[in-house]
Formats: sequence, C-alpha cells, structure tokens
Amino acid sequence: MRAFIKALDEKAWQATLTGWTYLTKTDDAMKTILKLEETWSMEKDLLANYNSKALNGIFNAVDTNQFKHISTCEIANDSWKILEITYEGTLAIKMSKLQLLATRVGEHAKVLEDAQL
Repeated sequence: MRAFIKALDEKAWQATLTGWTYLTKTDDAMKTILKLEETWSMEKDLLANYNSKALNGIFNAVDTNQFKHISTCEIANDSWKILEITYEGTLAIKMSKLQLLATRVGEHAKVLEDAQL
C-alpha cells in the first residue's frame, strides 16, 4: 500500500502518515466553523489535494469488506489507522506477537539442538 500511495504522490504518503485537518475559522458568534474551500490559500489547497489523493488510493486498494470499515473516513490518516489496527493490531498486540514468536523460535532451536545430540 505504501508504494502504491507514494506512486500517486510522495506528499500523498506524507498526508497518510501525518494526517490533515479541515481549515476552520471563528465566526462572529465565536463559534468555530469550516472555512469555505474558495478561501483556502494555494498551499492549504495542495495539502487538501494530497489528502484526497491518498484517501482515493486507499479506497481503491482495499476490498469491499475493508472498504466498509473506512468508507466514512474523510482523512487518509484516519482510514490508515483503522486499517493498521484492524490488520496489525495495537502496539501492545504487536509486542505480544513478537514475544510469542521469539518464544517459538527459542523452543524450535532447543528442539533442533536436542535432536543433534
């Protein structure tokens, strides 16, 4: 997936990793509202475009079942995190898997060592 998004645009991959936020402003009632897209600077418009490219790439790279989990996402980083946790697990789960793997490798090495004796 990384190579696919980077092939679309290197900045799209950066948007996937770092995220993107909608531009907001405070109105007269001191309420935070979204800025109209026509008022965005060229730089902010480019950042939004990188997010859109990345999100489109992710949507097109996953199957229907995976898409159901992320179809409501509007930010590439959010969809990426959902897929990451769904298929790789949290950091605690990753550490647990690594510990289990290390234990199995150690046990396998001991069995091989005993067999050679």
